[in-house]
Amino acid sequence: MQIVNLLLTAVFLAGSIWLARKVYHQRKLIEITGKFINGYRIFIMFCLVASCMTLFLGFQDVYDLIRSIAMMVMVALFLVLKEGAGQTGLVYNGIFYSYDAVAHYDIKNTKKACALYVIIKENNSDINFSIEFNKTSEAALTDLLKQKMPKKHQRMKKI
Repeated sequence: MQIVNLLLTAVFLAGSIWLARKVYHQRKLIEITGKFINGYRIFIMFCLVASCMTLFLGFQDVYDLIRSIAMMVMVALFLVLKEGAGQTGLVYNGIFYSYDAVAHYDIKNTKKACALYVIIKENNSDINFSIEFNKTSEAALTDLLKQKMPKKHQRMKKI
């Protein structure tokens, strides 16, 4: 059982280092942050609560404690990852896309949010995604996208 704990701890620590690097790099890239709460973030919050529960349930030795802490750190860092727009491009699910890779974009306003729909042309395939922003950042987002991609705005259907 000690070997399994050590392997899991190594995996969680490696994942934590990888996610910490992503969080560090994306803080420079994002100026207009997307909305924080969405479906997968709620799932990650549930995973964080479940990993916190492993600290109190059934840990037998110090290796279980170290594994649980490494798991909590990795899940918490995943939760910290943001989505948004900046001066050089867009960040979605921890991946950076420069404005040059964007083929088309559209902005749709709803009562509570502003949704940015994007089509990325990359490696002979299309990547479609949407990022929701707070209503208060709509003007700044529109100005930034008009400045960085003036000819790429195109009306699109919801993805």
